Amino acid sequence: MAIPSIEQEKVGLLWAQNFSQRKWHPSSLSVCVDLFHIAQSTAQELFMESNDVEARLRHALTILGIPESEFYKFQKEQECEL
Repeated sequence: MAIPSIEQEKVGLLWAQNFSQRKWHPSSLSVCVDLFHIAQSTAQELFMESNDVEARLRHALTILGIPESEFYKFQKEQECEL
């Protein structure tokens, strides 16, 4: 499974460095948006024979080192922005 231009093990580190700053620094928000999309793409690539989207996403978040609670919090924030 390939993640464009970023190593899997660095995703969680980048998320941790930027998540807490996302509301005050536009660059941190931008990084989180990109990592959010990477997590979703990774989930789509996992277990392609499975229809369990939530299980694939949980597995992708674990692989990438993104806490589920933060991911879903960010998702809700982004939905409110739309």
